[in-house]
Amino acid sequence: MAHELSTNEAGQVEAMFATHVKPWHGLGEMVDGAQTPRTALTLAHLDWLVRKVPLTLPNGAVVPDKMATIRADSEKYLGTVGTDWTPVQNVEQAEFIEALVGTGHAVVECVGALKEGRRTFWTCKLPGNLIVTPGDEIERYMILANGHDGGMAFRAFWSPIRVVCQNTLNAALSVGRVQEGVTLYHTKNVKSRVEQAKRILGVAGTYYDRLGETFHRMIQREITGDEFKLYVDEVFPLPKEEGKKAGVTTQRAREAVTKNMRSGVGAKLAGHTAWGAYNAVTEYIDHQKSQKSAGDEEQREKRFESILTGTGKALQQKAFDTALALVS
Repeated sequence: MAHELSTNEAGQVEAMFATHVKPWHGLGEMVDGAQTPRTALTLAHLDWLVRKVPLTLPNGAVVPDKMATIRADSEKYLGTVGTDWTPVQNVEQAEFIEALVGTGHAVVECVGALKEGRRTFWTCKLPGNLIVTPGDEIERYMILANGHDGGMAFRAFWSPIRVVCQNTLNAALSVGRVQEGVTLYHTKNVKSRVEQAKRILGVAGTYYDRLGETFHRMIQREITGDEFKLYVDEVFPLPKEEGKKAGVTTQRAREAVTKNMRSGVGAKLAGHTAWGAYNAVTEYIDHQKSQKSAGDEEQREKRFESILTGTGKALQQKAFDTALALVS
């Protein structure tokens, strides 16, 4: 499956999605609204454990200083880890979120397992929206990601979403390590959840406070037509050699962003400001940028991956940094 969502022994997809954030593939348990962490865990069929077992060679010899991780329910091999590596079980991830927001709070909108359970992810809605301007709100999300295969630490990072058009705003601020979120390594100390949860929530609060201040500065900074042209030149520079295929793609992007600045969702709310310019780019990346030679579902998947980790994220970051330079 291209989406890489895991399935259990009964063939059930190990994922849960709130109905208003239904994914492109339409798989997993669809529910009416956010759920508590423990309920989400059950609905997503993720109530299984990870075990460490000795790693042996074909001749029966035990590999020193290494162990294998397996799923306790199916005994599927997940990865190879060191002897000091400690799993952060799925239920412990749910408990960690409870330590963040309190027991019984319905904050989980997405949770799932990828690659046969080697990776897990959670999307949690934090209380309170950023009000940039009347009618223009930014929802505050925290993403948790974990690896059961030794290839990923337990991480928490932030994903602001523009409510009016569901744009993902990949905006990293230069405030220490705030923009990177928080990383917890797989040691026994990772299980002291409460203190670490308080730290994570504090970092999230700092991030969103700084982000809100920056967005307000952007919307107050009006830009001229010439400044916007320079902004587009910086974010989408044309190749030096004319006629290149990349030049055609870039030109289309420039035209789309310019149109968005005139009449797009962001422009209607932000006008000719640095905030409007930034949102003209995010609107293009999230909703208009095509993925060539892909069907509808594959195209949506490629766009999703691009926004989170690929060229789309890099472009949005460049657009943010360029807009930030206008108000610095």
